[in-house]
Amino acid sequence: MIETDMGPQLSLAPPPAIERSFQSISGPLGRLEQLGGGVEFGWVETPGGDIDFGDAFIIFEGDGTSSYTMLVLNEPGGHELALEILPLADAVRIIDEDF
Repeated sequence: MIETDMGPQLSLAPPPAIERSFQSISGPLGRLEQLGGGVEFGWVETPGGDIDFGDAFIIFEGDGTSSYTMLVLNEPGGHELALEILPLADAVRIIDEDF
């Protein structure tokens, strides 16, 4: 515990461990898939740089972790939708606006 002049003490202890288990995803992993509806991959932002052509790999480790990645999808009419993988938050954020 840390004492501060700003109010109650703040615990810096890590949260209790959460047990995780592997669940396989149905479908042909690693194979070419069509998105359909005129949606195309726009670009991918990774810690190694932006990729807007060729192959890009988003790797999820066995424990479900991944590096920060933003995957941008182009919809018909120029609309863009981004999927932002947030490894520290253990979440994926959908960004549906001009970013």
